[in-house]
Amino acid sequence: MPQTAPESRHVVKLRAFIDSLTAIGADKLVKGLGLEPDAAKHAMLAVANSLCETYKGQTFYVPNGVGAFRSAKHEAIRERYATPATGPDVSRPFTSERIEELALEFGLSERMVRVIVSRRQTELARQAARTT
Repeated sequence: MPQTAPESRHVVKLRAFIDSLTAIGADKLVKGLGLEPDAAKHAMLAVANSLCETYKGQTFYVPNGVGAFRSAKHEAIRERYATPATGPDVSRPFTSERIEELALEFGLSERMVRVIVSRRQTELARQAARTT
């Protein structure tokens, strides 16, 4: 019996992506729209196949915290940075302690929280410069 070559790392990752996409999407369709599990899985396999056909031959990177979700998360971080913490160890807004708390809460590095907060300050400064 002839041996088949092992699948490449890329094929293994693609299969894992398709499996995850199908499972996550089917779960959302079952819970959110009340579809039968088999129908939901079939629909998500069709979506996965369409995505593969549309993007075949291309390589793309999906960064952590994509698009609108990142924007909403960043906005929440900015709002929380400007307000005092609650609880037994209350930190003041606009302090290094508040940065540390937000980094832990949102699962980010302190550096990333500082970048998020400073980007908003830069945007506000630019807007103010344009209006004067």
